[in-house]
Amino acid sequence: MTLYIYSKSDSFRSHISTLMLAHATFRSDLDNIKAAAGDVVLIHGDSFAEQNLTEALRDSATRSYAVAIAEEFPDLGKMLRYANLGVNGYCNAYMAKAHYEQLALMLQSGQSWFPPALLSQALSVAHTSVRPEESHEQLLELTSRQRQIALCIAEGKSNKDIAEECGIAERTVKSHLTQIFDKLNVSDRIGLVIHLKKLNMLGSNKR
Repeated sequence: MTLYIYSKSDSFRSHISTLMLAHATFRSDLDNIKAAAGDVVLIHGDSFAEQNLTEALRDSATRSYAVAIAEEFPDLGKMLRYANLGVNGYCNAYMAKAHYEQLALMLQSGQSWFPPALLSQALSVAHTSVRPEESHEQLLELTSRQRQIALCIAEGKSNKDIAEECGIAERTVKSHLTQIFDKLNVSDRIGLVIHLKKLNMLGSNKR
């Protein structure tokens, strides 16, 4: 796994260099993101104009590598916007080495990483924004297998882990996820977790 750091900030580059993260390669041209499957791309959001960053994320929508955004002042709105663009992680640019290592490990294994405090805010907002009758109707749209897979995603499991647990092929998991996202009108894993909280499913062990 190679960690590619896209940044124009000397202070951020210095911080990452101080952490001595293994296999870190620095780049500054966001117009041409290059990485292979299993790699992690970390973009310093404050280094680039919002439009350029958004375009770069859209252009790499079919990527096989993971992307995380690091910002000096993370906030909920930006986290959700980036998640909708397919970003796998979002973090404080100057967080500690242990947190960066955890982020890289989780993204490399097909999982996502977002600040717990911001996730808590998102879940709190989502929990108060849905009506009981909407919850019931949307729950009925998921099959028992889809509900099982959705709850596995909420537990942070990768597609490979889910395939092994359910005894199905990994491509079947991906197919189910596409249907789940469509039925619940969400675009990614973090959106799914937030939606499950809205539907009061995360406190239940029913599968």
